Parts: sequence; structure tokens; C-alpha cells
Amino acid sequence: KAVHSINPDIYVLQGAGISSGKDVYDVIKNGAVATGSSSGIFKAADPAAMIEEMIHAVRKAWDELHK
Repeated sequence: KAVHSINPDIYVLQGAGISSGKDVYDVIKNGAVATGSSSGIFKAADPAAMIEEMIHAVRKAWDELHK
């Protein structure tokens, strides 16, 4: 909110510390328009499942914000 109060055209992205779907969900719900994760995926026991979890989380958060 603070960034957008200065300039609404700035997109906020959080990439550090993202290691689960919950992290992705929380970041989007708190105002980021995107997130990234590499080590969270590559270090997961099942990287493909983690990608699915993260995609589901971002979709859920985005849908809740833009009802």
C-alpha cells in the first residue's frame, strides 16, 4: 500500500524467502503482484508438486483479492 500510495504504476514483487504455497499466498495477499522462487522449488522433495502448490496458491490469493 505504501508503494502504491507513491506511484500506483509500480509493481511489487517478492522473491526472497519463498519456499511454500503458503509463502506465495501470503505475499500476494499482502500486495505483491508477483513472486518468484527457485531454491524453494529445487530443494523441495517433489519439485513438480511444489510448483503445483505454488501455482494453486497464487491463483487462490489473486482470485480472493479480485472478486
